[in-house]
Amino acid sequence: MNRRRPLYILVGVIGSLSVFLFCIILFSYQQIQLWGNKPLSFSTLIEIELERGESLGALAIKLENHGVIESPVVFKLWVRLFSDYSRYQAGHYQFQPHTTPSQIDTAIRRGDIYEPVVLEMTIPEGFTQQQILARAVKSKIGTLEELEHALTAENWHVRYPRLSQPASSLEGYLFPATYRFTTFPSPNEFISTLLNTFFEKLPADYISALETMNFSLQEAVTMASLIERETNRNEERQIVSEVIHNRLRKRIALGIDATIIYGLKDFDGNLRYRHLNDKTNKYNTRIHLGLPPTPICSPGLHSLKAVITPTHHGFLYYVVDANDFSRHRFTKKLSEHNRNVEAYWRARKKADIISQKPVR
Repeated sequence: MNRRRPLYILVGVIGSLSVFLFCIILFSYQQIQLWGNKPLSFSTLIEIELERGESLGALAIKLENHGVIESPVVFKLWVRLFSDYSRYQAGHYQFQPHTTPSQIDTAIRRGDIYEPVVLEMTIPEGFTQQQILARAVKSKIGTLEELEHALTAENWHVRYPRLSQPASSLEGYLFPATYRFTTFPSPNEFISTLLNTFFEKLPADYISALETMNFSLQEAVTMASLIERETNRNEERQIVSEVIHNRLRKRIALGIDATIIYGLKDFDGNLRYRHLNDKTNKYNTRIHLGLPPTPICSPGLHSLKAVITPTHHGFLYYVVDANDFSRHRFTKKLSEHNRNVEAYWRARKKADIISQKPVR
């Protein structure tokens, strides 16, 4: 009888068990890994507070109690195998429905702490400084006096060196966007946020492009504000920019009525002949050559970019399209422009007559 045979059998059994155990461990490892990417459906937003010094086990139970994970035991295993609990950051977290354990882990390790929005405000493109302040007053950020004081109390041009000079107006630099505040802003914080956003949104090469054109930032923002008020169609902004550039270069009055209106203190919606001929209005670009003294509204990014990317068709004139009042017709010659103006007024008169007909 071969005495070595039982030993061979024992070794074989142990080897088989080892392989079997290894397969079980590998399978379990893979299942836990897959579990981390399996979202759990819950119907509403869930908020969790991770306290400083809280254990992984306590957090896992808290997540299960709130319905964010199915098993605290598996979550603890997953974190120990695939993450690092020592990097978890204490704070308040919010999780969307269908969030996976892996996403929960990433959010807490990165410290994506949830801070509820206490104020949301949208500032449309083309709003003036006064319209922005009025909206801030309505949102109870401060009184009009407090907000106007915030414009001058702080030396903004020191904090933002690219501002051309100290001024009581920041017209054009209060960037139009939707703002979400997680703490209620003071008037100074509100103004600072809008100014910060303006300079953050400027393309990286914007200032260098202006220097190439021999333009200051103030001139660029002023021109962008004119473009903003002249058209709301992005495909037209670069063409309007070209017309303004061409007229400035040829020393032709810009003739933009929006600037005249900006310079009127009590505009009632009706631009009269006396307004068009008012030399005392420094914003009257029918009389005074060049750009107006300041921007006339807050331009959006498309208008700001249009300043440095004008088209090159040779256009000098434009007027509202007689066939589509949302568009403009651009021309090189005054005679052609005059025909377009006549066509527009005929179409406008016809539209007014139709709108005044009684409904039967």
